[in-house]
Amino acid sequence: MTFGEQLFLALALGTIGGFGLWLFYVTSRYDRYRAGPEARRLEAPHDMVHAGAD
Repeated sequence: MTFGEQLFLALALGTIGGFGLWLFYVTSRYDRYRAGPEARRLEAPHDMVHAGAD
């Protein structure tokens, strides 16, 4: 493979991998948003739960 072909392959794989990571991030945020505040409260550390419980 020439240097240009290797560079093209690296850019293509990086773009596909970056898109996959971005898609994973957006999906996980959407899932947490749709779960509602009760589920988000369960994910919080126990000492942080009481701060907003008033």
